[in-house]
Amino acid sequence: MATRIAHLYRVRWTIEKVFDVTENRLHENKGWGVSETAKRMQGTFTALVYNLMLLLEAKAQREHGIRDEKVAKKYDEALRRRARLARQEGKRLPKMIRLLRRRATQISFQFIRWPRNHLEMGASYEASLPALHRAMEAYL
Repeated sequence: MATRIAHLYRVRWTIEKVFDVTENRLHENKGWGVSETAKRMQGTFTALVYNLMLLLEAKAQREHGIRDEKVAKKYDEALRRRARLARQEGKRLPKMIRLLRRRATQISFQFIRWPRNHLEMGASYEASLPALHRAMEAYL
């Protein structure tokens, strides 16, 4: 039972973090309208943008080796710390946590700025990749 409660808390925290990223990093903190339809449309479009950002980030890593090293390093350090604390208590991290190398809630400002700026400039994906590579290296 305690494991289920811990898992539910983790899932809840992940959902809250997605809302936080959406509000603070994607600047979606004001409603477009007051009707139920407008609220649903805004939520749907925001979720689409968020998921497209995750897919774009995965594509940049998979096809071009561009990875948000700062976020990955921070998460790896947190996992090591959690594993050490679990060992001190005679426990282990759940397998699911060990298998996930990062959380879907982690999209950095550096990454978010990249498509935003290059879409406004009308740059193609391929033409904007060098700028993403520079941005990921510069903020380390």
